[in-house]
Amino acid sequence: MARTDERGLDPGGVRPPATFAARTLSPDLSISYLRVRGVGPPMHTHDHLQVTIPLGPGAAIRATWESDEGRRHERRLGLDEVLVARPGQPHTLGWDGDGERVVLFLGPSVLADAAGAPERVPAVGAAVVHDPLIARLGDAVRAELHADAASAPVYVESIAGVVAGRLARTAHGNAVEPPPIGALDAERLRRTTDFVQAHLDRDLALADLAGAAGLSPFHFARSFKRATGQSPHQHLVRARIERAKELLSRTALPIVEVGFRVGYHSQSHFTAQFRRHAGTTPAAYRAETRFAAR
Repeated sequence: MARTDERGLDPGGVRPPATFAARTLSPDLSISYLRVRGVGPPMHTHDHLQVTIPLGPGAAIRATWESDEGRRHERRLGLDEVLVARPGQPHTLGWDGDGERVVLFLGPSVLADAAGAPERVPAVGAAVVHDPLIARLGDAVRAELHADAASAPVYVESIAGVVAGRLARTAHGNAVEPPPIGALDAERLRRTTDFVQAHLDRDLALADLAGAAGLSPFHFARSFKRATGQSPHQHLVRARIERAKELLSRTALPIVEVGFRVGYHSQSHFTAQFRRHAGTTPAAYRAETRFAAR
């Protein structure tokens, strides 16, 4: 049985995908987007739990996997269905034509964090799972992987936490509710916001923010939202835009450098994000604020 790389492809000769984008966020978490031509790879296995989210018409997608007894199962995926394959589980996906998919690889620490404790993680087996939320998150992951956004890792990692949490709670029909999580206390919140302000020029991941607070990523994300009413990703984007406003109105730095200083390495993406959150372009904002200050 072939073992594959992080793209889900057999290194031994399968035609490469037409489009490929990926982020490895930690040894236990990686996410990729593929647009493939025609048939998928042969039956293969992975070392981590794999969640494959098809994008596009479900009727054209065929999922194949083997049970623990060696029996082969095959079916077409319907609307809002995803394929979950446990470590070492032979599986593959095929398309009648071209197809797209987002693939998440979730290691033990990610699943344990989502469930609240290692002993709470149920044995997730290979299966077709109907979950409209997970299916919709695939489109969000695709958009973030293609964006040149310094905030993308935080957002993508948060999505992975949501997926892991839903799988941990619903595997084999056994409800596994994580322990209650309260709001982030004032000291942890201060450390987090100070860390964000000091590193706005960096490509931050959720684990970086969680580390500043001294919590696991999944626990941190939920506690942060309880304390602030916004996700870590939303807070990070807002902090970047507010710092950009300050630099645009109070300095003569070139706009491209302002973008770099707040974590956007593409001026076009910086402009798009600034317009989305500030309602105008960086250049227009600079002109307006300087005129008002006269």
